[in-house]
Amino acid sequence: MIKYAVKEDFERLKELWHNCFNDSYAFLDVFFNERFEKALIFEKDNKIISSLNLLKCKTVIDEKEYNSLYIYAACTDYLYRNQGFMGQLIEYLKKNCECDFLTLVPANEFLFDYYRKFGFVTFFKNQIFNPKIKEQSPKKISEATADEILDIREKALKNEAHIKWDKNAVLYVLKGNSCVLRCGNSYIIVYEDEKNVTVVEAVGSNEDLSILLTPLYNGDKPCKVNCLYSMDNLSDKAEKFVDKAMIFPLNAKSENAMLSYKGNAYFGLTLE
Repeated sequence: MIKYAVKEDFERLKELWHNCFNDSYAFLDVFFNERFEKALIFEKDNKIISSLNLLKCKTVIDEKEYNSLYIYAACTDYLYRNQGFMGQLIEYLKKNCECDFLTLVPANEFLFDYYRKFGFVTFFKNQIFNPKIKEQSPKKISEATADEILDIREKALKNEAHIKWDKNAVLYVLKGNSCVLRCGNSYIIVYEDEKNVTVVEAVGSNEDLSILLTPLYNGDKPCKVNCLYSMDNLSDKAEKFVDKAMIFPLNAKSENAMLSYKGNAYFGLTLE
C-alpha cells in the first residue's frame, strides 16, 4: 500500500533509513524534528519496505521560478529490492504530485540509468575546479550568516538555471559541525569530522574561492568539494563538468522551459 507517512511512522522510517544508509539515529532525529516535510512510503507485510522523502524547493530557469520537490533519501529494504516497489512510488508521484518538477541526486553514477527508466533526465552539472594555491592574501576571510549566503547565492546564480532553497534549508545545513566562511562575494560551507573535511557548497569567483579553499587543500585531512559554482567563465579553468542531478517535468510549461534552456544548471545544497 502506498501512502504518505504520518508521525506514527517516523520510528519505522528511521529504522529503514538507518539500515539502508547507515546514518546515525542522532542525525535522523535531527532531520525528522527539524527538516522533515513529507515522505511517500510503501507498506507491505506490516513493514515500511520502501520510502522517499520530499523537500520543497524552486527550480529557476531563465529567471522564472517553478514549484519543485526534491526527492531525498530514496531507499528500499534489502529483502524487497529489485521487485519494483521504488518504481511504484516514483510513478505515484508523477501522477499525483501538484508541482512543476521533481528533482533528485542519484547516489552513484549507476543510478542515473535507473532513474532514466522513469523519464528523469540529467539537467544539473557540477564544476570540477582546482583552485590556484594562495600562499597569502590581503583579503579578509570571515564567517557568514544564512542571510548572506542566500544573498550571494541568488546574485551569483541569477543568470543560470538552478535550485533555489529557502532560509530554513540553509539553516539546517549549517547545524552540527558546519561553518561558513566568506571572502568578498564568495562563500564556502564546510563540514568537518574526525577524518575528513567536506565543502558542502562553494559559490563565488575563482579568485575568492581559491583563497577560501587553499587552507583546506593544504590541511592534514582529505578535502572533498560536493557542489561548486564559479561566477567566472570556467571554460579554460575547469577540468570538466560532471553530471550532478536529474529532473522530471510534470507539465507542458515546465517541460518547455527545461527543453529551451541551453546552459549548465546548478543544484547545490544536496544534504550529502
